Amino acid sequence: MKHESILAMTDVQTYMSQHHILQGMTLDVKIGRVTTLLGRNGAGKSSTLKTIMGLYPATSGSIQFDHQEIAKMEPFQIARLGVGYVPEEQAIFYHLSVEENMTLAMLTDNPTTRERCDRMMDLFPDLKRFWKSKGGVLSGGQRQMLAIARAMVNENKLLLIDEPSKGLAPILTDALIVAFNELKKTETIILVEQNFYMATQCGDDYHIIDDGRVVHSDLIENLEKNEELKHKYLGIG
Repeated sequence: MKHESILAMTDVQTYMSQHHILQGMTLDVKIGRVTTLLGRNGAGKSSTLKTIMGLYPATSGSIQFDHQEIAKMEPFQIARLGVGYVPEEQAIFYHLSVEENMTLAMLTDNPTTRERCDRMMDLFPDLKRFWKSKGGVLSGGQRQMLAIARAMVNENKLLLIDEPSKGLAPILTDALIVAFNELKKTETIILVEQNFYMATQCGDDYHIIDDGRVVHSDLIENLEKNEELKHKYLGIG
């Protein structure tokens, strides 16, 4: 079955100060799929998400989201188009309760949004248990769940998630895998993930990034069998 694209980057160049961080980034993201961005540390994976989100403005090239050019838009404009972003830093408000974090994240407070909030609580039962507790008392895994739930409470067309399993115990990583496999039934996700096991358990498609550009793309199931690629670009095996 052919999937339509929701996002396409074409020859995107991005600089941060004097550093040339994306050097002709070209990739495609299909609707209803989990697209994983893989590569060694410093390859440009997180920078790709930040460029899509407008946090690192593209110097040149095209970023088409849902048939609209977004390369020169501000982050808040991109968010309003339906792009959710979960940064690596677990962006939550530590001094606010889980309930307050979720309420503050809602762009609109209506029955549909409240229903999505309830769905997130079903997906992450720990958050329901700590509903009235401050974000600062949550464990690392629970804070990651809250960051994802905050991004998901609004009806996004695309969700960008950066290194969700970083620093988590294996049992919490397994919980995230279960959650993502539930989310992928209704959402389109770009996932940056260093944990190869998690990437293969959640992902459908992959792009390997090296020196700020895509060097290989395919179905994730084919990468599992390709020892040469895994060794060369991911340091596995």
